Amino acid sequence: MKTRGTKILAGLMTAGMLAATGVVGIQLMGVTTTETVEFKMKDNEYGLTNSGMSEKYTGFRSFKDKIDSLPKGYGYTTFWMKGYDKEVLAIAIPDKIYNDRTASHVEIYIMRNGYVYCVGEINGLTHSLRKGSGVLYAVGEASSNPTTTFNETYLITPNQNKLFIKDFSRCTWCTDGWFYDGYVTNSNTPGVNVIDYNTSDGSQIPKKATGNDITNYEPIKFTIK
Repeated sequence: MKTRGTKILAGLMTAGMLAATGVVGIQLMGVTTTETVEFKMKDNEYGLTNSGMSEKYTGFRSFKDKIDSLPKGYGYTTFWMKGYDKEVLAIAIPDKIYNDRTASHVEIYIMRNGYVYCVGEINGLTHSLRKGSGVLYAVGEASSNPTTTFNETYLITPNQNKLFIKDFSRCTWCTDGWFYDGYVTNSNTPGVNVIDYNTSDGSQIPKKATGNDITNYEPIKFTIK
C-alpha cells in the first residue's frame, strides 16, 4: 500500500462522535456501492501501513527463530488473523511500547513458502494497535488537521502477500458540524462488495462502519524481551 508523507498522530474516536446526528449545513451525498477500493488504498493519505518493512521475506524458517533473533526491548506475540487463517507473529518496536505491554508500532509476519515473511508494518500511532475477530484495528488523527479522526481495519490479502485496509472511516469537524466519509468492505477480499459513504448525517453511516464497534477490539499485549 502506498502512503503519503503526512505524519499521523493518534487520537481515539469515540462511538459518540460517529453516532452524532442533527448536523446541518453540509449536503447529504448518500451511500453508494463501488466495484473496487484499490484507488482508496493507494491515495488514502491517512493510511498507517508503512511500506518500509512490508512484503519482504526474512531469512528465518520459523517464528521461534525470528523471536530468538530479536534484541532486548522488543515485544512479540502471536494471534489468529483472517486472510491467513493461522496465527501470525506480531513484533512490537521498542520506540512505541507502553508500560501496559501494548504498542503502536507493530510488524506483522506470516510463514510463506517456508520462510518468515513480513506482510506489513503499522506505525505512527500514539494509541495501541487493537485486534478482534481476526482483524487489526487502528485509530488516529491527522496532524495536518487535528479535528480529523479516522479508524481503519486491516486484513491479510487472500494471496497472503500484504495487509490491506478492509474498512476505513473518517470523521471531520467542519464549520457547520461533523462530516463523515469512508467505506465498508463486506467481504475479506479487496474490492469485493464495498459500500462507500459520504454524509453529514450520522444516522446514514452503515451499521458495520469501523468506529462504531471499537469496544469489540482489545489492545494487543506483548511479551517483552
